[in-house]
Amino acid sequence: MDGLVRVLAEGLEGCLLQVHFKYGGAVWARQGTEELGGVPGRSRTEDAEIGIDRVCDQIYRDWAKQEWLPIRFYSEHGTYGRQREPQGFGFVDPFDGSGYFRRGIPFEQFSVVSILDRDGAPLVGGAVDLIRQELFMAVGGEVRVTLLTSGCSRRVAVSDKKDLSGEPVLASYFGDPSYLADWATVAQKIKERFPKLRFWPHGGSCVYPWLAAGRIHAY
Repeated sequence: MDGLVRVLAEGLEGCLLQVHFKYGGAVWARQGTEELGGVPGRSRTEDAEIGIDRVCDQIYRDWAKQEWLPIRFYSEHGTYGRQREPQGFGFVDPFDGSGYFRRGIPFEQFSVVSILDRDGAPLVGGAVDLIRQELFMAVGGEVRVTLLTSGCSRRVAVSDKKDLSGEPVLASYFGDPSYLADWATVAQKIKERFPKLRFWPHGGSCVYPWLAAGRIHAY
């Protein structure tokens, strides 16, 4: 399994760097905002597949096919990779933040992948923060973040905080207005009990690297 982990880690990092490159080109050329279809399980007003989603997802599809990876991938936009007797399962959000991107808002745009073995134990994980240009890689229980503009890398860790005392940051999702009505009453009660708590209003796939780095405390 160690050999497979090494192959997955190297390949995943390469894919994330490709996504970073493609994203930069799309922003410069003002491309990738065209709506191509819906996202299973979500209304079109909440989320839709756009051009940049498909470009990024194709990077992972090509990787799975070209390397004959023994992994079955479940993407937000389809399933691919090994279908019979896979050695593990990958979960892909090829481009999180498409709603903001489509509207020209440079806010929380990530690509995030987690790969687990057949028993659900993590093999590798990775994410690229396309706004801050940070690359996160989780391998062997260690998480490192690399600043792509300089190449500087450091180890990060999940917060050891176990409760909501102090000044915790709770990630939530307010991107679709329909969520606000359900959240209003709950949020008020939480704030009354924990007045120093802060809400981070974008509970998308960015929460996973940010939880791993201890930047937020709960989702």
